[in-house]
Amino acid sequence: MQKTIYDIISVGDKVYDIATRKHGVVKEKRADRIVVRMFGAGTLTLYTVDGRLAPNGKKVRLVTEEPKAHKEARLEAERKLNEKADSFKSELKALLEKYDATIDFDVDEGSDTHGIYGGNFSVSFNSDGKSVNLSKHEGSWALTQGDLG
Repeated sequence: MQKTIYDIISVGDKVYDIATRKHGVVKEKRADRIVVRMFGAGTLTLYTVDGRLAPNGKKVRLVTEEPKAHKEARLEAERKLNEKADSFKSELKALLEKYDATIDFDVDEGSDTHGIYGGNFSVSFNSDGKSVNLSKHEGSWALTQGDLG
């Protein structure tokens, strides 16, 4: 009799879902199910003992290792994202140096561990001692292109 993924894995083992391209960890092995907590989303996903999505998945999805092609594509996407982030940081650093500026995030005085109020981004020009609010919407947790123009 051929072994199934159920026979190979143990609770705590890392696994990979080839359909969603997500890693997870085995949380439980029941008589008829494998319970996996997927990384990132943190959701529990049920699989049959042969690695199909429960209750009636058509294809085997759960494997012990990420396929080589999936891994190569993921690493290439990560490399491109890192290059983009490095370029962005380099250009932002040059702008901050050019204008002798810092980007600040501040909240209202009433903010504490029970709530944060009035969040906003600003840029401070160090040589002038002046600060300009960049956020268009008070309480914003992000600075977008729309805030800048």
